[in-house]
Amino acid sequence: MIEAVERAIDAGCDLELWIAGEGGEEASLRARIAASRHAQRLRLLGFRADVRALFEAMDIFALSSIREGLPNVVLEAMATEVSVLATRCGGLATFGRDGEDMLLVEPGSAEALADGLRRLARDPGLRARLASAARGRVEKDCGFRHRMERFRSVYDRLVGRDA
Repeated sequence: MIEAVERAIDAGCDLELWIAGEGGEEASLRARIAASRHAQRLRLLGFRADVRALFEAMDIFALSSIREGLPNVVLEAMATEVSVLATRCGGLATFGRDGEDMLLVEPGSAEALADGLRRLARDPGLRARLASAARGRVEKDCGFRHRMERFRSVYDRLVGRDA
């Protein structure tokens, strides 16, 4: 992700990268950021309890995973109407609707991520369209009522009832 953001900045995009969370890669990320020609635009935020405030400050949420299920953080970004750029892996490959409610790129490619970032950074209309569709999708397909209906359907099948 750091390399992708550097490439997008080099192409003229006005971006900052905020990495939230904690983990075993902190030291290597700090070293990578310190060595970057764009270090002033790259931040490690650490643990943050104010996740909603972070989403409200974002124009783009990007997830560069190479292996992933369907992470709640993507659903949270969608629910708060932040445009999403994610890699096409795991649950995201089947859940995400590329070009409809998020942009999906191939995992493991800094250039693919940079292309997605450039596209979103340069097109506020695309960001707004994806964010609005994402919010509607989360409300329709991921809300509490929908989840309970799916649980009931599974339960009914397990006990031999017609759904």
